[in-house]
Amino acid sequence: MVIHFPENIGILIGSVLILKLKISRQSFFDNKDNCLLTIELVKLKEWLSYLKNINFDEADEIHFMEPILSIKFKNNQFEIVLRYKLNPKYIEDFDSEYSLFFSVNQKEILNIIVQLERYIKKYPEKQI
Repeated sequence: MVIHFPENIGILIGSVLILKLKISRQSFFDNKDNCLLTIELVKLKEWLSYLKNINFDEADEIHFMEPILSIKFKNNQFEIVLRYKLNPKYIEDFDSEYSLFFSVNQKEILNIIVQLERYIKKYPEKQI
């Protein structure tokens, strides 16, 4: 499975970012949604910074203003939960959730934090 996250955070509309999601497995799924605020990039970076400093067996979860996306962490594994239009099964069952799982280590979390810092500089928070 290939998950392009957060490398494909895309176009900025005011303070809203469009998240582009591409999933490759046996089938291919490609979708996007304006589900993240620029301030939520900072929130995500802070959450990941916290994760890299805790015991990796602890569980934690982050939610965003739009309930389309959430991320859970437990036992060195991320679970990315997709809902509504980001859910590949949305047309069949619009109320369902779709989860993606992948294992990470502290070095990989640090790399994601570095990528997020670049996006935070590129897409600073806008005052509405």
